[in-house]
Amino acid sequence: HPSHLVGHGIFPPVERAFQIARQMLPTLQRIGTVWNPSEVNSRAFVIRAREVAKEMNLTLLEANADNAPAVSEALRSLYVRGAQALFIGGDNTVIAAIGSVIASCRRRGLPGVTILGGTPDRGTLFGVGPDFQRVGYLGGLLAADVLGGADMTRIPIRDVQDQVPPFLSVNKNVLKELKDPWRIPDEILGTADVVVRGDGVRGGG
Repeated sequence: HPSHLVGHGIFPPVERAFQIARQMLPTLQRIGTVWNPSEVNSRAFVIRAREVAKEMNLTLLEANADNAPAVSEALRSLYVRGAQALFIGGDNTVIAAIGSVIASCRRRGLPGVTILGGTPDRGTLFGVGPDFQRVGYLGGLLAADVLGGADMTRIPIRDVQDQVPPFLSVNKNVLKELKDPWRIPDEILGTADVVVRGDGVRGGG
């Protein structure tokens, strides 16, 4: 890397998201996703999702949207093809329309599952993603090293996934709206960092 640049990154746990979805609905066969092909980050998430879906014998249904208004049409194409859930990756086009995306899913009785953890009360069934507070803490330590005079040319740019456990949030309120028999197993609730319960109370698992 350039001598003036240093940092770290983390790739969201796509595989874990698919595993949790299968645990919540063992008969799950088809997961839909909307993404913008012009976003390099989104392409990376979808490529990983394709790999995981193949490994788990799942069908990943894809629909493209170049802008926020096109997301609704893309969603409709997924419904027609029999998607049982919507996988929401880190696609900026979809995130810009996240409110209408989740509302559309709820009208169809489908859950939204995401690799953006931490905000389950927005209407997704669950989110499992990086704990960005922990990522930021590690970034602070790195900044302290640099400010302390560390040689940046000797500091590698690396993935900190092994130092940051996934942050899991689940929303039990969504279950009553779903057409398939989704359930949240006790082992998932027990590992959740945040749970939105039927009475609207947020808390740990």
